[in-house]
Amino acid sequence: MQLIGFNYKSAIGEPLTVMLKNFILSKVKEPDNLKTFEKIITPEMVEILKSNTAYGHFKEMTNMQ
Repeated sequence: MQLIGFNYKSAIGEPLTVMLKNFILSKVKEPDNLKTFEKIITPEMVEILKSNTAYGHFKEMTNMQ
């Protein structure tokens, strides 16, 4: 597929990152926190959140339920 020009990153990776960002933002209750989450949630942060331990620490840090 890559030989004919298919770009996996733009076709699969970027939409998944956007979907995860939107899911996380949907859980935010206060509008002020949206800007904070937009700064925090980057593709690199998504990779960190895949770890259960890292996600647990993130929840504690942000006081999420």
